[in-house]
Amino acid sequence: MLRMGRDLIQRLGLFLACAALTACGAGAQNRPLYAGSFPFNGQVLSGPVQEIRLAYNMDVRILNPDDVRVVSPTRGFLSTTVTQRDSDPNAVYIRAPRGQTFPFDEELSVTVIEGLVVNDLDHYADEPIEFTFTTGAEPPLLFGRPGQVTLLDSTTFASLGDVPTPGGRDPVGIVSTLDSSGTQRVWVQLASGGGTGASIAWFETGDATMTAIPLPASADLVADAAAITVDPSGRYVYAAFRDTGSERVRLVRVDTATATSGGSIQLESAAAGAATKPLDLRWTEDEKRLFIPASTPTTGVLAFVELETFTEQDRDENTPGIQGYALPDGPGPTAALTLEYWVSVAGGSDTTTIVESNGDAALRTGDQTGVGTSILAMPDRQFLVQGLAGFTGDTALQIRTSSDNIFGASFPVDLSDDVGGVDQGATSVVTMQHLQGQARFAVLLDSPGGLLLARVEYAPFALFQEDLDPVTDGIQVVDVESEISGATVIGRTFGLFAP
Repeated sequence: MLRMGRDLIQRLGLFLACAALTACGAGAQNRPLYAGSFPFNGQVLSGPVQEIRLAYNMDVRILNPDDVRVVSPTRGFLSTTVTQRDSDPNAVYIRAPRGQTFPFDEELSVTVIEGLVVNDLDHYADEPIEFTFTTGAEPPLLFGRPGQVTLLDSTTFASLGDVPTPGGRDPVGIVSTLDSSGTQRVWVQLASGGGTGASIAWFETGDATMTAIPLPASADLVADAAAITVDPSGRYVYAAFRDTGSERVRLVRVDTATATSGGSIQLESAAAGAATKPLDLRWTEDEKRLFIPASTPTTGVLAFVELETFTEQDRDENTPGIQGYALPDGPGPTAALTLEYWVSVAGGSDTTTIVESNGDAALRTGDQTGVGTSILAMPDRQFLVQGLAGFTGDTALQIRTSSDNIFGASFPVDLSDDVGGVDQGATSVVTMQHLQGQARFAVLLDSPGGLLLARVEYAPFALFQEDLDPVTDGIQVVDVESEISGATVIGRTFGLFAP
């Protein structure tokens, strides 16, 4: 009897062990099978890559986003995020952190472990995935200046030519996208639509002119600050303007494949009035919503628009109408950290508004001398870099930290402004912009002799300025006054999206 009991227990234990393995995905279940990728194994691309798409033979969901390894020969393991799209349930997208692309001009290797995804029965993938691909060269740099966009070689900084805007209208924002052939299509937000609302123009590198795009408007669409971006799939360009007829903020979108209007909405949370206008346009951390800081006749507002439905979100169900988050001071350039939205206060102060994810807002003053002109979120989503106008010495930047970070409100970052070993006396950051590759951004400085270009790399807790003249001792910047005199805008180029 005792022997039979032991046998029964052993058999029962074996049965339970097998059941446990089955539940975890072992055995002959119907498991997700790898069905292909963008880029495919061995593919040589024409430019940098914005995202990697992995396709499976069935619908999947992400189980362990850490089961991805993307390796660069120069940088080692690269930081990534893994997302899905409601419209593409049998695929996952591996992306470089916000503000970055995967490195250009490199062969990258990708390893995906089975536990990255599971199907609706919680069975993980059938086998690991390994492949390599090679990214292309960095596209030209783009600068907006009165009546034109100028292209500079990203290595030599030599001018590649100017493209005039329609009617000589000033560019206020620039983004560009790449197609599979490497063609760079540039989208320019104009200060006005010439009275008709045609306030976005586009051209391809090599074109001599731009083409204006007719957009929905009750009169004209005007802007005096960059409020333009590309959606996470690369399908649309979004831009925000003041509609001079309705005196409201109008958000428009343009189809990047056809260069035609994809519709528009007006923001209800920003009250109509003579002072109403957008100040910026950014994506939330989950890339499912846009947030738009806007000024109104009475206050500042942070409005939110859902990507999937292209509708404005109500942030206060207890108040009639659609409400945004109130800003305690006038809004300016914006960036997002994890669960926080940072809004630089416009005009004469380096004070910044922090808006928590629940709508609570508070002002925080930086520790450095100067007025905030631009602000960029770093890839770790814990730090921001703010450019200053009227800074003293070489303290052109300050790093701002999240509200609960132990480092406090801010700390200074010096930039060399030497050209040929001679200090140029720069006192203002005109603007900054993310660049192609991993954690790089450009800084446009104003000096008594004209415009200077600096490049900076971000690493956790530190910034490292690149030396743009290795022949001269010390860290050098580039004098670009003769190439881009009067520039106030640096374009943002997005890498190749999955087709």
